[in-house]
Amino acid sequence: MTKKTMIQAFEWYLNYEDKHWKTLKDKIKYIKALGIDQVWLPPANKGQKGVSDSGYGVYDLFDLGEFNQKGTVDTKYGHKDDYMALIKEIKDQGLELIVDIVLNHRLGADATELVDAKEVDMDNRYHVRDTKQIEGWTQFNFEGRNNTYSNFKWRKEHFKAVDFDVKTQTNAIYLFEDKSWDLKVDSENFNYDYLMGADVDFYNKEVQAELLNWLAWYYELTKFDGVRLDAIKHIDASFLKMALRKLREFTQDSFAVGEYWSGDLKALHDHLMDVDFSMQLFDVPLHYNLVAASENNDYDLRTLYNGTLVSNNPNYAVTFVDNHDTQIGQSLESWVKPWFKRHAYAFILLRDKGLPSVFYSDLFGSNHPEMEKVDSLDKLLYLRKDHLKGSFFDYMDDPHTIGWAYTGNKEADGLVVVLNTNDRTMKRMFVGMHNANTYFVDCMTSENPKEVRVDASGIGYFPVEAKACSVYIRKEGRYSASIL
Repeated sequence: MTKKTMIQAFEWYLNYEDKHWKTLKDKIKYIKALGIDQVWLPPANKGQKGVSDSGYGVYDLFDLGEFNQKGTVDTKYGHKDDYMALIKEIKDQGLELIVDIVLNHRLGADATELVDAKEVDMDNRYHVRDTKQIEGWTQFNFEGRNNTYSNFKWRKEHFKAVDFDVKTQTNAIYLFEDKSWDLKVDSENFNYDYLMGADVDFYNKEVQAELLNWLAWYYELTKFDGVRLDAIKHIDASFLKMALRKLREFTQDSFAVGEYWSGDLKALHDHLMDVDFSMQLFDVPLHYNLVAASENNDYDLRTLYNGTLVSNNPNYAVTFVDNHDTQIGQSLESWVKPWFKRHAYAFILLRDKGLPSVFYSDLFGSNHPEMEKVDSLDKLLYLRKDHLKGSFFDYMDDPHTIGWAYTGNKEADGLVVVLNTNDRTMKRMFVGMHNANTYFVDCMTSENPKEVRVDASGIGYFPVEAKACSVYIRKEGRYSASIL
């Protein structure tokens, strides 16, 4: 079992004034101490909205806060020098650098071009109207960068569609004449190639060469350890395989996780097959199950794994509770309710499947007033570091109260977890014969923590308050003083 843990080290509501690259640099030692191994940074490139752009509105991939473009030298997160200083600190602390790569689209073009195109039906992307001439934002000149790092200029032939006709001031999806949608993409809308902006044509040989050149440049600059690939349900799987083959020419063991946003397990499996299982995927179905459990008091906790990637292909699942897109007010808003957050994190951090990702605002808080940090999340991370040892016993046997136990061994302590969504109760669990006649204490409670005596048979009755999450460890264990 891999014990690696990731942090998504940003949130949507960061501001330019937060100086995120500098602020995050000061948190890296603490992140390391929590037992986190991988630091996923946001897109570092210049976006169309300058210092207001989170990086997903890609303007120039080669501008990491170095050139005066879109009204600013800095990106939303700071200057390139600050970015490189943060990367050095991540490396110095022995952590893995995961960079966010956005390939699907370009926004904020410098000029328009006339192009023949067909208007496409929003709900069925194969239904098109007659060809007409439109004026689209497709010229990217990057004059502020002045050919530094690359002299490539994006033009209409490098894209396949846009969503605005300047000539008629009309919003619609326009597929360019003699272009076709990518084939190995999500089947929503019959074909979900198009997402936003100027849609990159991954079948164009010049585009392929430029993006692979950029990938090599970015790796040489940062020596990243892995990538998070954005919006891959809209990108042909054949190009993703090409990009990952190129990446693994630099470093054979390079980590890759894709954002394929679908709650359909079959769609996730289909994509994994299409890319020859060359990446992991975020477990969106598990996220939706956690949301449902937080919203429905009658949710059956025994079904949390139903239809999830982590239960079917755990080696390819990156689990998460929430992320920047699911935050309140965002495009995929599906925020796990605060009362259930600790339950959810215990479920992904203290079980033996998948690679869990911790969200920045859950650990450190958000600029959004309705999203506070999760109580005791730091404790759960400390517990993951040292307590997932020994034999594992699962007690997903009650719709409202589930639990599990690691027995520990001669060299390490175990733990007991109880999740409850109903009235106060207790759960009978076996914790190993070497824990017989010992005491376990609930480390989620700071004042008057509950104690449980394990009997001579290695069995204890572990209480849990109404709608609470309890985690018990040996009272006289090796790490109990630091945790309690």
